[in-house]
Amino acid sequence: MKVESYKIKGWKESLTGVLMAENKNWILINEVPLDYQADGFSILNKEFIDDRVRGKQENQIETVLKLKEHKAKIAKKFKFGSVNKMTKWIEDHYGLIQFQDENEDSLEIGIIDRIKKNNLSLLFLKTNGKFVKKYTYEYEVDKIRRITFDTDYLYSLSLLLEHNYQGK
Repeated sequence: MKVESYKIKGWKESLTGVLMAENKNWILINEVPLDYQADGFSILNKEFIDDRVRGKQENQIETVLKLKEHKAKIAKKFKFGSVNKMTKWIEDHYGLIQFQDENEDSLEIGIIDRIKKNNLSLLFLKTNGKFVKKYTYEYEVDKIRRITFDTDYLYSLSLLLEHNYQGK
């Protein structure tokens, strides 16, 4: 187990997580968004990582996770690839996708409407578990810094979504 923090270009806050896998373009972490609580996974675009830190805080988080016997589990067929392929895989295995671009404060959550070359259109899901009607927005995939999935928050939104659209 190896815990690291990542400084993302243009963002104020760093992300911390257990390093799960990486290739030349991407890093997959089991995110630790709060103290010693691991929650979900994030795929980080290396192009936008300014710094990787493994210091005192990361070592302490790692120690606590080991003491808790933490084991992150991800679907076995995950493979790095293009943003389009990874978001499609996430949607197929986990339902909702979440990603962020240069705007750290904006979380884009929903399901894929369509994918065209360098653009991804998303049906945007509100916090009440309902889609914004007649609202799709195209995102440039090469600006995406972080793709997140399998978090408690996304699971909660999935339950609301299912509840809201049962029998409709």
